[in-house]
Amino acid sequence: MKMIKIGLMIDSDYNPLWINLMIEEILKLKYVKMSIIFKNKIKKENKKRINHKIKENILYSWYLSYEKKRFRPTKDLNINEKIKKLKNINEIEIFPILKNSTYYLSNEEIKEIEKYDLDLIIRLGDTKISGKILSVTKFGVWSYYSKNNDFNKIKFNSFWEILKNKSISNVNLYLDSDSNNKIISKSIIATDQLYITRNEINKSWKKVELILNELNRIHQSDKIQIIEEEEEETIIPNNFQIIQFIINHCMTYFQIKKKFRNKIEQWGILFDFNKKMFDSLKKSNRIYAPKDRYYADPFIIKKNEDYFVFIEEVIYEQEKGHISYFKIDKNGNYNLPEKILENKYHMSYPFVFEFENNYYMIPETSENKSIDLYKCKKFPEQWEFEKTIIKNINAVDSTLLRKDNKWWLFTSIPFMESSPNDSLSIFYSDDLYSDEWTPLPKNPVISDVRKSRSAGKIFELNGEYYRPAQDCAGGYGKGIIFNKIITLNESEYYEEEVKSIYSEFDTTIEGIHTFAQCEKLRIFDFKKLKNNI
Repeated sequence: MKMIKIGLMIDSDYNPLWINLMIEEILKLKYVKMSIIFKNKIKKENKKRINHKIKENILYSWYLSYEKKRFRPTKDLNINEKIKKLKNINEIEIFPILKNSTYYLSNEEIKEIEKYDLDLIIRLGDTKISGKILSVTKFGVWSYYSKNNDFNKIKFNSFWEILKNKSISNVNLYLDSDSNNKIISKSIIATDQLYITRNEINKSWKKVELILNELNRIHQSDKIQIIEEEEEETIIPNNFQIIQFIINHCMTYFQIKKKFRNKIEQWGILFDFNKKMFDSLKKSNRIYAPKDRYYADPFIIKKNEDYFVFIEEVIYEQEKGHISYFKIDKNGNYNLPEKILENKYHMSYPFVFEFENNYYMIPETSENKSIDLYKCKKFPEQWEFEKTIIKNINAVDSTLLRKDNKWWLFTSIPFMESSPNDSLSIFYSDDLYSDEWTPLPKNPVISDVRKSRSAGKIFELNGEYYRPAQDCAGGYGKGIIFNKIITLNESEYYEEEVKSIYSEFDTTIEGIHTFAQCEKLRIFDFKKLKNNI
């Protein structure tokens, strides 16, 4: 496809930091050319009509100021800063005309815009413009503002999500329309239960990522895809609701402080025999780690009559993980874990597998910015580094699947400072030892905190493949979702949820986040709170 020519529509020279960050990242794309910036010039009286409500809400503004002092974000993406002067990019002023509460551009302005032969316009301001401007480009006008939820209302989305105790927040990229706006890309992230500011910063990272991902997709496919209609309208809260929010915030804060006071999270192992994959974990055997460490991320290899379980082991004082293993016999007897692989950086998620009569492992080494392959020289205790299969990548919980004579690598890659828990990307190669792993054009194929990050080996059942994934909504590793793989090829991926497992049978368990099964042995890890050392 030829270069994608885009124009930006802004309302001011001063914009949130995430907009400047997004512009910088777009300019790095070799297949995108930024051609023009439109600066909206709206009459002062009309601008006052847009913004008067938020200015009047003194209580809400006071609360946000208080929150920022408590939270103290290191990088607030929503602080306004002056947009940088861009070389070789034209700037023109437009003067939207207000008609029946809707803004339009004049025919002369439309003709001027048409001269640039743009492929799309990204509307970064809060002024919704309707009419002919929506159809003068190939891919339309994109924005983060739905038709019914103007900027004034959108600023309260996180307020309502926290007040209503929602575990997830939506970030949507819209295709503007004269009627109902259409969602063309979306991400579902975990809601921060305490801070509006932090929740908005998390959303801002996603806003940047969604634009970049969608530009990549139209570069690959030369089309956009409508996901769904816009969601329900947000309303502006009154002072009573804001006071209720403040009271709830204080209660939640002290409840969390009380729950975690002098406590530390510790992971252990659950296992049982002769259970079906999706059965409850109730009455499973438990392996507790010593007080100074935890065990997590179990993977199983069966050899002869014994099961060898490879795990992440973390000693709290060392503040990094290494790979260990322990053995479980057919009667459920087990020994203490033995360390087999350690490096100067954190290692976890020991994805072990057999191929052509050899055992391999891909441990998580995101701290080293690599996806590394190890080969077993003497089972189970001797492993040697073979090669880095993907370099300069911050990837967590990488999981391989051998299918259709290809290797498919499922992994989660955080965008800049965002969380890795809400993103799944897939790469493929014909050769395990290849230096060239091709990303799927629609990466990330899933952007949903409830089912993105891998939770163990992909397994086959009755001719179907199932991918365990972590549900991190409401907290890291709350449960496991089992997804049946429907479509997996070089251009697309699709899966459907079939089952979920949580720890509701035991209120002392905070979560589970890795699953493995090998013949008769089924195993999970579990998280509990324990008294600090």
